[in-house]
Amino acid sequence: MKTGMISCLGASRKYRVLRNTIKVWAGKLNLTTLLNVKNISTLPGMTQSHESKLLIKKIRELTKALEISQLKNLAMETMIEVAESDLHIKIRKKRGAKQS
Repeated sequence: MKTGMISCLGASRKYRVLRNTIKVWAGKLNLTTLLNVKNISTLPGMTQSHESKLLIKKIRELTKALEISQLKNLAMETMIEVAESDLHIKIRKKRGAKQS
């Protein structure tokens, strides 16, 4: 992604989240945004320690949101697998299928 630590495709595979979702998150919540103290509504005279605490809190919130998204994704995948196996309905699009 923008920091060069992992690509969108790599993050998509690692965390089992759609690439488009990661691209949207990266656009909204990139490292520059997270480290920009003005976005966390700092007050004049705020200490470095307090700023660090606010950043840690923000990271925890984002981590929790990511965990929730991963659980939702897992639930959807499981639901699709069950529907395909029990009801014999093909839900997923075949790779390389010709479009009309």
